[in-house]
Amino acid sequence: KYRFNSDYTTSGGAGMMSCMDDYCKFAYVLSNKGVSLDGKRLLSEESIDKMRVNHMKDITKYPRAAQGYAYGFGFRVLVNNSACESNVPVGEFECTGAAGSLGLFNTMDNITVVFIEHCIGFPNAYAEHHFKVRDLAYQGLGFGTKEAKLIEY
Repeated sequence: KYRFNSDYTTSGGAGMMSCMDDYCKFAYVLSNKGVSLDGKRLLSEESIDKMRVNHMKDITKYPRAAQGYAYGFGFRVLVNNSACESNVPVGEFECTGAAGSLGLFNTMDNITVVFIEHCIGFPNAYAEHHFKVRDLAYQGLGFGTKEAKLIEY
């Protein structure tokens, strides 16, 4: 059973659960500026834009955020790609789950990446997996991010 504690400060979903199919459909809506796979507008473009803009400009230390990231409405948003040594486009936004999931959304290039793992109690999941998944995805699409190394166990 997962318990929230004082270290868990960036809970966008606050324990929300879904199946993989629905999560991927929702992720597509976020990357496609609020429009679903079947062309229906589910969220306004203005709402998506507010999710991917830094709303915490006066805060200099972001909990669990990597270098170059800040926070929009419910999402970690890339504000400085040179700080994270990556060519990932500024404005790309992400959310992570308590058990290690990653949703990555890029409205500029209509890119959606969903990475699901179940590893509660493994705090390094974020640092060791998410940024490597991000870099490998963008590398595979030809974005020229820094070379990501696969994790060996």
